[in-house]
Amino acid sequence: AMEFTRTGCVSFYYLSPRTLSEGQEIVYVDGYEAITEKVYVAEDAGFAVNIFGYTANTVLVLQLFYGNNTDQAINVLPDQITVKGVSETETALVKVWEANEYIRKVKQQQNTALILQAVSGALEASQAGKSTTSSYGSYYDSTSYGSYRGTYSGHSTTYDSSKVAEATARNTANLAAQAKANENNLAYLNAVLLKRTTLIAESYMAGAVYCDRELFPQYEITVPFGDRLFVFSFQLMEE
Repeated sequence: AMEFTRTGCVSFYYLSPRTLSEGQEIVYVDGYEAITEKVYVAEDAGFAVNIFGYTANTVLVLQLFYGNNTDQAINVLPDQITVKGVSETETALVKVWEANEYIRKVKQQQNTALILQAVSGALEASQAGKSTTSSYGSYYDSTSYGSYRGTYSGHSTTYDSSKVAEATARNTANLAAQAKANENNLAYLNAVLLKRTTLIAESYMAGAVYCDRELFPQYEITVPFGDRLFVFSFQLMEE
């Protein structure tokens, strides 16, 4: 895979149609170029797939639309989508995440981050009320037996429980806020990521499939739907 970077920031890329097969055409969705293809099973009945893609953080996002304008139910199988990255020197399969698998991965990352945040917060709180005072001095005395001199130093540590309580409360609130943000993120992923679904007659559905963010100049994406394999060809473009 080839990594394209722009100095000082994370670059944004989108998939632009490279070549169109017979029956495919370009449409626009939210400003993006998408490829749509429809298969007719009768004069006024058929099924279709619409697809476009872009990068977001650590993933390549595929946005798909499935339409079933027939009198039969059709299975949507997003976990069987394949993405092939193509460059001048290699062709490789890009990891396509099944929805629940990706959500489990994100949840594990969230839990690990929360544990580290809690440990860091506890350490901060333990130090918040700690105060150390140091004292230094010298002494001199003389007697009939002679004189003597020296230096001394001392350290004392005190704890302010109110500062500890304040830091603990702040960190507890931060943890609660992060946990809520994590919960919202998981709810979002559950809502947008496509899962296996039986699409009843005369209906449609749309959603996203996440892939690893492996950047190639070109992609070949195969989407099974009905009794067909829809094959779409894209090139990577930087915005």
